[in-house]
Amino acid sequence: MTATRFALLYVAALIVCLPLDAIWLSLTANSLYRAHLGPIMLDQPRWAAAIVFYLLYGIGVALFCMTPALSGGGWTRAALLGAAFGFFCYVTYDATNHATLRDFPLILALIDVAWGVILTATAAGLGFLIATRVFGVAGD
Repeated sequence: MTATRFALLYVAALIVCLPLDAIWLSLTANSLYRAHLGPIMLDQPRWAAAIVFYLLYGIGVALFCMTPALSGGGWTRAALLGAAFGFFCYVTYDATNHATLRDFPLILALIDVAWGVILTATAAGLGFLIATRVFGVAGD
């Protein structure tokens, strides 16, 4: 795997992930998250932490979901691996919050995990298509 090929996978994953998550958060921040978390939510996110999360998460999607799909299985394999990766990442976060925070409701954890699965499957599958069909990344 060349650095250029990996970088194109990474960029393709972020092209899908960032706008989708921005739309999700803009639609649900007040009605879902603020409604359940209330006073423990910040008025504005800590942008540096959010940026670090997305930069690292994009690497994970490219490395663990999209790269293996270059060897076979195509976008559907990338999407399935993305669903699994999203599940494990988001369930780790949400289960920890539910286990350790007094007012982190189970329903919020379940909704957030479901979103993580959908978001990551879409970022990996559609990102794979963008990388291979638009950016010209070839399989092994």
